[in-house]
Amino acid sequence: MPVDSLTQRSRQLTELAALLERLGELTRDWPLPPLDSLEWTGELKRKLLPQVDGEPYLIVAVCGGTNTGKSVVYNHLVGARVSESHAEATQTKHPVCCLPQGFAETHDLRKIFADFDIRDWQGATDALSDDADNRLFLRTDASGQQPANLLLLDTPDVDGILSANHRRAELIRHTADVLVAVLTQQKYNDAVVRDFFREAARADKTLLLVFNMVHLPEQAATSRKWLETFTANTHCQPQAAYLAPYDFQAAEKLKLTFQPLSEQATNPRADLSQLQFAEIKLRSLRGSLQVVLDDSQGLPQYLQDCLRVSGEYRDAYEVLAREVQVPITNLPQVPSELLWEEIWNWLDEHRKPWERVVNRTLSWPGRMVAKLWTRSPATNLEDYRRREWDAFQAALANYLTRLDGFRRGGNELIQRALASANLGANREQLFADLKMQYQSLPLLTDDYRKFVRAELDAFAAKNPKLLKGLTITLQGTAVVRPIAMLGLGYFGAHAIDLAGGHLLNMTGDVVVGATAAISGEGLLAGMMLPVRELLARIFSHYYTERAALLAKMLHERVLGDSIIRLKEAANLPELPWWQELQKVVKTLRVT
Repeated sequence: MPVDSLTQRSRQLTELAALLERLGELTRDWPLPPLDSLEWTGELKRKLLPQVDGEPYLIVAVCGGTNTGKSVVYNHLVGARVSESHAEATQTKHPVCCLPQGFAETHDLRKIFADFDIRDWQGATDALSDDADNRLFLRTDASGQQPANLLLLDTPDVDGILSANHRRAELIRHTADVLVAVLTQQKYNDAVVRDFFREAARADKTLLLVFNMVHLPEQAATSRKWLETFTANTHCQPQAAYLAPYDFQAAEKLKLTFQPLSEQATNPRADLSQLQFAEIKLRSLRGSLQVVLDDSQGLPQYLQDCLRVSGEYRDAYEVLAREVQVPITNLPQVPSELLWEEIWNWLDEHRKPWERVVNRTLSWPGRMVAKLWTRSPATNLEDYRRREWDAFQAALANYLTRLDGFRRGGNELIQRALASANLGANREQLFADLKMQYQSLPLLTDDYRKFVRAELDAFAAKNPKLLKGLTITLQGTAVVRPIAMLGLGYFGAHAIDLAGGHLLNMTGDVVVGATAAISGEGLLAGMMLPVRELLARIFSHYYTERAALLAKMLHERVLGDSIIRLKEAANLPELPWWQELQKVVKTLRVT
């Protein structure tokens, strides 16, 4: 695959990273390993994304276990005492990077080393500082002899008792193209060291190997067996291998003599300068992409695991949808004048001027008589609010009890989903807060008014003759029995979800009151079927929207994001961004 072919994938890789951010947000509480902890994620974020574009450059990292002399080898590669060597173990705690002159001015180092707090190098003891933050110290090659597209890094131990050091070494391994493995007789077959370099082999990193502190010539022949054992156990195929003698004085003076242990090896510094940069960079990027797309340990397997867990969440969601349902069966009948007012306003706009005058004249006696025999609209509305709240409060108490039972006794996924729900540890305060919010709810919303007008406009367009009849004479009564069934799901402003498992069963007879009948503004519902259907939709929609408002209030105060996240987890295969993620992965795998 040519370099420009891989570079063309930059857009897909960027899109993939954005989609994985959404997946990571959704799955952060799932019983799955965090995305950032996975090997393939490291290759994607720390290798492919920052390095797939631009002119090729190589990142060479010196890696190894404790007390292997990594800093000594690193200083020899740099040609200066940049990293302090120490007789005690685990002293190098932060990586040090030696840059070629001018590199920092032409490259975004914070993108290349995004996991680190980048600092300017002040002295050889910088890397020894005991800080919790991941720091990386930069030093520019003073000699000017370092190749312009070669970065050299000293890294913390890949083993040892400090897990932070090991993690920093892993982060550098993801970023690097070439690893200089520094091994000793004691460490070349250590399990942690083997695992570290085995992961490097999976990503097809180029490897230079140095057996350090070798007693020569006595161990020259034995070292070949070390090399065979190491390559067999890690599946690494070193491009070059060397022996560095046990010579403390030469190490301190940067005068170690590296002896070749493999064909075509001369010494590490010279061989690094002769590397085929473009080919190695391509190999490194391609290897990282292979790790990401690996069927058994990469992204495809993780996506399969996500689908499996999503199915388990779907089962949990269905249990809640089936078992946690509470009917509100005694919601009061909506005051008819509340809804009729919207209809009359619309009708009035469609009458001719003389019809309005006649209608007002004929209606006036009826309205005057009605005032003497009927309750005031304000009293009706106040009574409606009181009875509606009483019904909602009673159902809510039952609902909270049932939902809390599932939070305590449900399976692990249900307990996870409901962990953040406010199920009323202090019921009195919760109900007081809910009542305060309820009292601020409008009885008629702008959305409902728009709905009524849209229904009437559509009716007028389809039934011009009936409309004319409506605007001339309106008599009789209309009986509508609206039923709204709400459960877990999405409705409006998450109304079904926000109901949090309620079955809101609202049944009521909506009868045109005495005022309308006396004034002559009733409806010949028994004579005109389309009119009855129109009123059924208008009155039913009011109950449904009212349920949505109550459900929204319930959601915000009680469930928060619990049910929304559970629903999203259950519906993962249907989510648009998940389907787009599948397409991007397929595209990357085809080419």
